Amino acid sequence: MNNINPEISENQYSENAPQTNEERSKSIGSIIGLAIIIVILIFGGLYYWGAQINKQQTQEQLDNTTAEMIENQPDAALEQLQAQNESDEISDIEIDLNDTVLEGLDQELENIDVEFSF
Repeated sequence: MNNINPEISENQYSENAPQTNEERSKSIGSIIGLAIIIVILIFGGLYYWGAQINKQQTQEQLDNTTAEMIENQPDAALEQLQAQNESDEISDIEIDLNDTVLEGLDQELENIDVEFSF
């Protein structure tokens, strides 16, 4: 009986021994970590999928837009300029000049490259 190897008997005992609280918390922690990673990957996939669908819908809208549709859209700046007084009196001209807002007239020119790049 002296031939028994103490390492083998300890390994057999440790395999059959119940898990300690520390070992259980390590296994639960790794499971929770894995679940969090999977949830993050799922949300990332859904975000990417939604972005692709949105991009596709935007492209379809751009493809279906014609020059006539763009031309027929109302233009607030043009309507304001056309609504000015037709009087030749200096006071009326000054009122029209003061009421005219010219800051946003070139706003669409900034986006012209984006609109015409197909």
